[in-house]
Amino acid sequence: MFIIVESLSEQGWTPRLAWLLKHMCPSTAAAVFIVGAVTSLACNVLNNLPMAILFSRALQHPIFAQVDDGSRRGAMFALIIGSNVGANFTLVGSLAGLMFQGIASQKKREIGYFTFMRWCAPVMVVQLAVSCAILVAELAVVK
Repeated sequence: MFIIVESLSEQGWTPRLAWLLKHMCPSTAAAVFIVGAVTSLACNVLNNLPMAILFSRALQHPIFAQVDDGSRRGAMFALIIGSNVGANFTLVGSLAGLMFQGIASQKKREIGYFTFMRWCAPVMVVQLAVSCAILVAELAVVK
């Protein structure tokens, strides 16, 4: 996965991602909720650690640095939330999901991909929304 992230960076995807995120984050609240949601979904494609590296590079890129300080700080904190919360959505979102499936299998409990997702999706969505809302409130208080 880390090789894929490095390849994407070498092929110029970091500035493209930075540009896209810059245009999706017009305010602090939008930055928090959008980056939180996008990274939560992305970590189920790339796994949470490589996704966090790719997005942190994009958020530190000079293109994204053009957004206001509040949006930039909010996006960075939302990246942390997304990489941790989003990893609970599918079995491949993090190494822990794969380990969970392996341990369950050893104990003769088969947990399929969609069963895991059906159990975790409602919890993840609520957890992500509440975490992002709390972050927006904190950033409004601590300027």
